[in-house]
Amino acid sequence: MAVELHDLDELRRYVAEHRSLDGVVVQDIDLTGEGELIASVSCLGATFLGVDLAPATLHHVIDTGGVVFPDLPGLPFDRAAAIGDVPGVVDEELVTTEIDGTAYAAAKAAAMRAHATQITVDGPWFVLSNELAQPLFTTEYYELVGAPRPAARERDLFEGTGTAEGGDL
Repeated sequence: MAVELHDLDELRRYVAEHRSLDGVVVQDIDLTGEGELIASVSCLGATFLGVDLAPATLHHVIDTGGVVFPDLPGLPFDRAAAIGDVPGVVDEELVTTEIDGTAYAAAKAAAMRAHATQITVDGPWFVLSNELAQPLFTTEYYELVGAPRPAARERDLFEGTGTAEGGDL
């Protein structure tokens, strides 16, 4: 599970000890005055949720492989979910299948909105009953279990089953 940092002192201690923010989740910290500290380390696979970053620091985080989810002004959601809050998330190296659902994004959002007692959708975000905002991704990732690992990432959930897309199993 990823290390989560929620305050500035904790972040400074972590950077001093590890000299990296690789794979770390940084949440709800004002980092506008910490550009030099952040620029001194790699952010490969780091996730920054609801943080304030100066533009140069934002570019460094993205350029070194980090992902930034800004505060959600104007939305009825107060907090973004951290990786540990989302069930079913697996490490990148375990992902075997990647499905581009861009063509179905509007239908996906509409289907989620149809379950208004369980989920709230607002623009590219949704929340479950835990009220932690999550992005409404157009690409979905899966881990193949119970079968040999494919040599390359599959692009179809039925790949390797011996059936054509949409065919009977």
